[in-house]
Amino acid sequence: YYKFMGRMSRIQPLPGSKWERLTLCVAVDWMDEAARSKLKRIGLQQSKRSDQILTTIVDAVVRQPVSRTFGTGLDTYVYALDASPEEGLSVMSEFQRVAQSEVGYIYLRGNTTAGGELVFESRTDRASKNTNQQTFTNTMFELVVSRNRDDIINRLQVVSHPRRKDTSNVVLFTLRDPNVGDTTVIEIPAGGAKSLVCPYTDPNNRTDRIGGVLVVQPVATTDYTAFANADGTGTNLTANVSILGFTAGATAATFVLNNSGAACFVTFLQVRGLGIYDQQDVIAEQEDSASQVAYGEQTVTYDMPYQADPDVANGAAIYFLALYKDASALVTSVSVHANQSALMLQAALEREVGERIGITETVTGISASTVGYFIQSVRLVISPGGIVTVTWGLAPASLVAFWLLGTLGASELGSTTRLGF
Repeated sequence: YYKFMGRMSRIQPLPGSKWERLTLCVAVDWMDEAARSKLKRIGLQQSKRSDQILTTIVDAVVRQPVSRTFGTGLDTYVYALDASPEEGLSVMSEFQRVAQSEVGYIYLRGNTTAGGELVFESRTDRASKNTNQQTFTNTMFELVVSRNRDDIINRLQVVSHPRRKDTSNVVLFTLRDPNVGDTTVIEIPAGGAKSLVCPYTDPNNRTDRIGGVLVVQPVATTDYTAFANADGTGTNLTANVSILGFTAGATAATFVLNNSGAACFVTFLQVRGLGIYDQQDVIAEQEDSASQVAYGEQTVTYDMPYQADPDVANGAAIYFLALYKDASALVTSVSVHANQSALMLQAALEREVGERIGITETVTGISASTVGYFIQSVRLVISPGGIVTVTWGLAPASLVAFWLLGTLGASELGSTTRLGF
């Protein structure tokens, strides 16, 4: 079993021959790579599912995860990555946007081959897991359980984002805007070159970032001009300037201005294409008045950045409300000693993020027959004497089973099931 695969991030030897003679080491898994890597020149994603978008993103990362297992996304997004400024957004941040849009999960888990497996779950992957893979009955040495008012949510506002696309080319980027007195120029020395990243902005409000599609490579005279003087006077040297390595990303274009002649000033430069605008949110709201009377109003706003369908957002609101509107005693973590028995050792090795388990504990009244839990995190500690402790962070499964058409074990719609969204 491989529980963790990572790279060394920090090595700190402790000085002094009479002291502990220790070296402190910190290793990080592939998610650290995702946090450090930035989106680079990935084009606008059109009519793609979550798993297809994630595949495109991960393929562009220099250091790849050891392996990946992606479920099939439930929705096809009209546009994606159009709200992700590639000059600053990390791959990890984009993972978060995709997961929120899907109401899915993205995580790393161990396995029996090499560990470090990158996993994507769609929003119905867990809904189809209606049985516990393992149940722990009074065998844990620590259980964190509480009934907390702050865990109650009885008013949901889920935000979807319909997009608008231009029907003809507009100016997505301009070097200088005469409307605000901008006189920006780019000086290129004789035989020199300048690399540019040109972010797309709303032609009617240059402070608002937008996405772009069918972006046109700048054409001499039409999209850029160069002169001998910075004020646009003197010899017209536009013919000496060419565009090299043009790449149109989802939110910015990158290219090189190459000058094959005398020193010049580029006094006009623009990038054209069709703008993609996310300027009108649609909010689906669901609330439970009985819960509000009993516990007070608790409102949560949930954003689905790439979801354009308000009906899907409404389904998400109904789902979250059903899961969190009532007060209940919930287990947030459970810990066991792997040395306790062969069964516990096997559990410590096998149980991973995304799996469903049951908890039964007499004193607190927690019962595996009433609610299951999904493992959200795994923590292993090896103490002196070889004592191995595993702690699983948990999230509650739905109190009802979901009916998912055509899915084995979840296709029996009855009095204890509800339609999955």
